[in-house]
Amino acid sequence: MTAKMRTLLGLLGKRPPVDAKYLLLVLMVVGYPLVVMPGQWQLPLLADYPWDYFYAPRYPILAVIALAALLVLLRDAARISHPAFIPLGVFLFFAFIAASLAAYPLTAWVGAPMRYTGLSTYLFCVLLFILASRTAGGKSLLPPLVAAAAVVSGLAVLQAGGFNPVPHESFRAGLTAYGTLGHPEYLGAYAAFVLPAALYVYLRRRSPVWLAAAALIFAGLLVSFNWGAWLGAFCGLAVVARYAFTGGEKMAWPVPAATLLSVILAFAAGVVFGGLADKVGVVALREQVVVWESTLHLLSKCWAFGLGPDHLAHVVGILPFTALLPKTPSLYLETAVTMGVFALLAFLAFVGFVLRETWSRLGAQHVFSAMIVVYLVQGLFHFENIIVMPLFWIVLGLALAGAAGAEPVREAATLPGEAAARGGASAAAAAEGK
Repeated sequence: MTAKMRTLLGLLGKRPPVDAKYLLLVLMVVGYPLVVMPGQWQLPLLADYPWDYFYAPRYPILAVIALAALLVLLRDAARISHPAFIPLGVFLFFAFIAASLAAYPLTAWVGAPMRYTGLSTYLFCVLLFILASRTAGGKSLLPPLVAAAAVVSGLAVLQAGGFNPVPHESFRAGLTAYGTLGHPEYLGAYAAFVLPAALYVYLRRRSPVWLAAAALIFAGLLVSFNWGAWLGAFCGLAVVARYAFTGGEKMAWPVPAATLLSVILAFAAGVVFGGLADKVGVVALREQVVVWESTLHLLSKCWAFGLGPDHLAHVVGILPFTALLPKTPSLYLETAVTMGVFALLAFLAFVGFVLRETWSRLGAQHVFSAMIVVYLVQGLFHFENIIVMPLFWIVLGLALAGAAGAEPVREAATLPGEAAARGGASAAAAAEGK
């Protein structure tokens, strides 16, 4: 056996194992947004829930990954001692009371069909939050997150152009520009949430590939015609721009700015000459205001502990002619009317605590602050959904990990073990030279 072979075998034997926490988070940020499962299936123990290609498959996948996260946390004997868990615990306490008092326990715990945002979904997201808060190297998850969002947005652009390669149900034939997410509003919320990460990755790597990814995600955001997501994305980009300009990256902005402007011009041409707005559809603000007014009136009757998670679907079923929707187009109103004002205040205290931590301590890792801001701003006009909500909780955890000092200085690595592989190659080269 040559010296070179012995050196390589020794390096392989010493290579550190892939971090289970990182792998689970990669599955969530890459595989989860791409899930589409056509066919006629049935969710275990949920025989009355109809199957759909986009939302029903994600619930068991989220459950399995969350339970795997719980096993990893138990294996690592994870300790929960950060002050942020105090308001989080209060939120879960009031959410549990709301679910316990709800008229339909199955809906309260699992969620309504095609929604799946019951209390169990929040518990799954909390487990992912804890896992992410204990994961070092959170920024290395951004490139795969951006790559997945570029694929979803690219499919949405094709759909807006009249070509839909994504399997879908017959009732979804009239919808366009939703990628693998099932609805244009979900696409807009997702693309807006990831857009700051896309620009951050490009500004760090200056590669045309990542610039193209950012352009695709921006195009997906535009063709969703989700103006609430547009507003959230603008606020998030303002955060990225602020840190970029104060961090000495002024000269790097003309290229992405020109690229995004080109996408806007192409989108405007599609609206004027291609009738994109008529194909996708635009929700008017006045329609949402009417729903908000009716929801506020309902909230006055159940302000303490709410109706129960996802219970507006039952109210709409009983009173079909009221100006209510199965999900109120506002994260905050939806939380208040389904889980109570106390739960809403605790949730806001928790997210505000995390945002304050990231804003004051992260500095160069402002991308997490920007993504949180996007989610909170667009939440004024949109409800939480099973697609974007878990990703938001993961980003909250990564932000808290960075604020607590768990984030290493290394930025270039995109996969666990990459640094070790580079070191192994260097050692092998040195051995060969000898």
